[in-house]
Amino acid sequence: KIDMTQHLLNRFMRIYPPYAVGLILMLTLAGMICDGPLCESIIYKRQSTCRDVWWTNALCVHNIYPGLLKSCMSHTWYVATDLQLFVFLSPLIIIGLRESKRATIWTIVGITCSSVILIFTLTVAKELKTENLLFDRASDAQDYYDSLYTEPYSRLGPWGIGLLFGVLMDNQKKNKLTLKKEHIIIMWVLCGTALVSMPLADTPFQQDDYEYSSIEAGLYNSLSRPIWSLGICWIIFACSAGYAGPVNDFLSSQMFQLMGKLSYSAYLIHKIVVNLYFAGLRSPIYISPSQQVTLILGLIVQSFLVSFIFYLIAEIPFVHIAKFILQRERHRTRSEPTANANKQESTDCRPSAFDALELGSARLSQFYPEQNQNLNLNDSLK
Repeated sequence: KIDMTQHLLNRFMRIYPPYAVGLILMLTLAGMICDGPLCESIIYKRQSTCRDVWWTNALCVHNIYPGLLKSCMSHTWYVATDLQLFVFLSPLIIIGLRESKRATIWTIVGITCSSVILIFTLTVAKELKTENLLFDRASDAQDYYDSLYTEPYSRLGPWGIGLLFGVLMDNQKKNKLTLKKEHIIIMWVLCGTALVSMPLADTPFQQDDYEYSSIEAGLYNSLSRPIWSLGICWIIFACSAGYAGPVNDFLSSQMFQLMGKLSYSAYLIHKIVVNLYFAGLRSPIYISPSQQVTLILGLIVQSFLVSFIFYLIAEIPFVHIAKFILQRERHRTRSEPTANANKQESTDCRPSAFDALELGSARLSQFYPEQNQNLNLNDSLK
């Protein structure tokens, strides 16, 4: 049984406070520490945009309005999408699973399929391009991002698949379901095929001689993310059920624990780190493979170093506050039945059935002492 208030509070305290601190840093500190010839076009211009639309970020609606290309901290569009899906849909799903599990599962399947159909229809109707295709016009990018990329309905497919696998994992733990070896092998082959083919499926769209086809773009836009999420979900399920072997050992290694804890902070803060780097450039960059590898690795290390400080300041305190509130609420909830029982015992002055029986026996012995002697004799014989 899940307490809905605690469920939502835990998610909100885990996600929103660090995000709000990152927004404040973007509005204030980023401009103060920027030093370079491109600060005006990269940092100050973004801060000016943030001052106009900061309230959309505060309300977590910037993925819908003003859109990805006009929002402040545009890379945090998924925070808004995640909170919207979690706040508005997850309570309904939890209640539905309590009342009618089968009907709720079919509802999730319907939502997932509807998202796929909607994305395909929008792509064909508006002739939208794919995500990784080099946009010929700025309007093409604007249409794609505003119509598909950041909208909550475009993420319902992977979100619904994740819910279905969550239900499957819960059933597996309760019923100890086992899969045959050949089925496990087939699932791993399908998983590997999905994870390898999806990044490569957009290669034709990036060729200079590619002729646009709305059907092909629609199939890629609508199916690529659900298929990719199926592969990821199988890895999670296999690791939890004991079907992953060395994959589980590798993913469970301690070297990923620190990165896992810092991942959300790095996600929030890395864009500021990257923008400050490029704003401070004083000479052109000559692109080469080795230069790009050095640049990317350097920015990754720098982002995680900064995110460690951000994690200590903006994330850990709120995590502990959330734990304190939830533990206090759970303790209060558990102590209420005991307190009510003690209160009932202390305030209930009516004699119980055994008390009445003993009292009646004592009164009876006063009027019939010979009967009392017989009772004592019977007790001694026993």
